[in-house]
Amino acid sequence: MGAKQTDGWQVAWQKTSSDFTALPFQSDQLVQVIKVTPQLTGTAFSLELSNRFGSQAVVFNHVWVARDARFQHECIAVTQCGNQQIVLPPHTVSWLDDMTYPVTAGEPIYVQLVATRAQTYVDYNFTILPGLVNAAIARRKVIPSLSSRTGRKNWYCLTGLAVKGAFRATTVMGVGDSVIEVGTITDALITHYMHRPVVVTNAATAGRQLLADALPLGKVPRTFGESLLHQLRRLTAWPPVMWCSIGANDLMLQAIAGNQVPTSQALIAGLKRIQILAQQHATWLIMSTLPPFVIDRRRVSLAEQRQLWHIQSRVNEWLRNQPHTVDVFTLLADPQTGRLRREYDLGDRLHPNKEAGERVAAAVQFVLDQYLS
Repeated sequence: MGAKQTDGWQVAWQKTSSDFTALPFQSDQLVQVIKVTPQLTGTAFSLELSNRFGSQAVVFNHVWVARDARFQHECIAVTQCGNQQIVLPPHTVSWLDDMTYPVTAGEPIYVQLVATRAQTYVDYNFTILPGLVNAAIARRKVIPSLSSRTGRKNWYCLTGLAVKGAFRATTVMGVGDSVIEVGTITDALITHYMHRPVVVTNAATAGRQLLADALPLGKVPRTFGESLLHQLRRLTAWPPVMWCSIGANDLMLQAIAGNQVPTSQALIAGLKRIQILAQQHATWLIMSTLPPFVIDRRRVSLAEQRQLWHIQSRVNEWLRNQPHTVDVFTLLADPQTGRLRREYDLGDRLHPNKEAGERVAAAVQFVLDQYLS
């Protein structure tokens, strides 16, 4: 994830891709439609496309932007160095040409990516709630229809939208695991700050761990990329504010794989390292307690599950004593069982649904407003 390094430009929407080199998507043809809602108003825009994880170039014959999902109103072709064909070299993230085309905060625009050659896509993204972002894919040259139903909607390569002429805004970057990446919390934050000079970006990855890089192929597919500590060490553009939710996967994934799980002391040491990195980069850090989780009994025994909960409890106890911490566990857990409340369950006993996202977002807003004020 990068910032557009040109005076007068600001990122108005950004969601970093996940590394799906272990589960690559291959297609002879591909048409993608992605609905994006900018958080800032501007007189011009530029798109960011990512092939950071790909080992071969990705080529799009055309990239279109329009005001509607059928690309019938104010449709324009986006270019790269003046050419309609867009070439993304391997291991790169590219901003396309600046396009004079007004965009308004809160009003969606639609991006269509068309590829007619056989190629592999590994820079993966998804959304759950279709309100602010939506996506659809077709394996032939037709415009796929967007669904208004809640559920996973996938797309590849599109990671950012910058605008020119907007008021200077504060960027709040969410980092960590799927609690942030699924978007139910960030969507609520974005909606709250839509008409204020605040941009909420999403750099989290489902399955990301704090301490360990992705596990090798086996019980847990290697699709989740590097650890958060490794990601932050190579981060070149630190935001003014960072919101971090991390640590639960270090327990769950390692237990499922049959590996030794980290101790509470090791997890706390990793979280302290994030605090130090944020201080070094003058970034205001908001942290979250580890959320409620449960693992299928066929994968982890009850005794092992109780050990994980004990470690989680020790880490959360430390986190609650840190400045600017949002107690996600207390907000979402059933006080009788310690598990995710049914009314907050997205459907997998792990991830927060829209109602849960709104509740956590309100707590994040309370902390964030201390900085903004």
